[in-house]
Amino acid sequence: MPQQAGHVVRSHWRLRATQSDALEQALELVGSSPDSAVMLAWRAVEVAYRDLLGGTRSVQEAARQLQGRGLSPSVAETMVRLARLRARVSHGDHTVFPDAAFDFVASCEVVLVELEAIGSGLIVDIHD
Repeated sequence: MPQQAGHVVRSHWRLRATQSDALEQALELVGSSPDSAVMLAWRAVEVAYRDLLGGTRSVQEAARQLQGRGLSPSVAETMVRLARLRARVSHGDHTVFPDAAFDFVASCEVVLVELEAIGSGLIVDIHD
């Protein structure tokens, strides 16, 4: 099992640069294409939690499982709210203005920082 845990950490660190790039690109799009900024920032979060948990699952299930690994309840709730807003944007049910897109990207960064801490072993499974 330690080998597998080491693999997850290495994989997470490799994705970290990609996630940072995605957030920077999202910030660049905030003024010209706020909907695209939301989609790009959410994708970085989605990749991060799927990398940590392996495979696909609903964001609600991922948030629950990540709380078991140390994700704070407030960040787990933020993750679910971000996913809901992203879904509304992607279906054309919600228009995002630049200020809101900036807040969305900033919130994604908060989630990613905590996911990074879990992935690097700084936050440990509280159920061990």
